[in-house]
Amino acid sequence: MTPELLETIGQPAFLLEPDQDGLPIYTGVNEAWVNGVKRPRHLTVGETAKTVFPGRFGKVAFEHHISCLQHGVP
Repeated sequence: MTPELLETIGQPAFLLEPDQDGLPIYTGVNEAWVNGVKRPRHLTVGETAKTVFPGRFGKVAFEHHISCLQHGVP
């Protein structure tokens, strides 16, 4: 999915892909996502949820992302 296509989604949306270590990193976020979480795109892309969202939310999101990668279920 290209960044342009991600922008056609009418709600906050993001893309995750495994990095070289198999960790799920954000590879794209749309403008609605950026506006909703109040975090610049350049500080998000290439990072995990644990880095982007410190605290419990980031930990839970990261664990969910790992589960999605392992089981192939969104």
